[in-house]
Amino acid sequence: MTDDFISIGKITSTFGLKGFLKVASSGDILSSLAVNSIIYLSSDPRAKSYKLLEIRKDKNQFIIALEGFKSIEESEKLIGRILYFPKLQSEKLLEPNEYFTHQLIGLKPYNGNVIYSEFTLLEIIDNPV
Repeated sequence: MTDDFISIGKITSTFGLKGFLKVASSGDILSSLAVNSIIYLSSDPRAKSYKLLEIRKDKNQFIIALEGFKSIEESEKLIGRILYFPKLQSEKLLEPNEYFTHQLIGLKPYNGNVIYSEFTLLEIIDNPV
């Protein structure tokens, strides 16, 4: 896997008969994407890209439609695959002084006066309400 891409979710199942996919999000990039965003099914920069035709939140997952997948039979082949998004493009989704959770991993805590160098953020656990 190359460092140029970040995993944004895993395809867990199909949804309906028209090729929609259910995706379990990993991190917070997927929730920031809009229609016509380009995503990948591989972290290889030479891999084929896919246009996001539709995206919506459904409970704790996302329902998406990808260009080129119009039936349940085509989409079933993608179950278990990981979705990727280019890291450099993810930074363009943020406002000034905003960060994605993956950008915080490895940082040292700071309380306004002191950097606690003996501690490092290792993971962020999402606690859905």
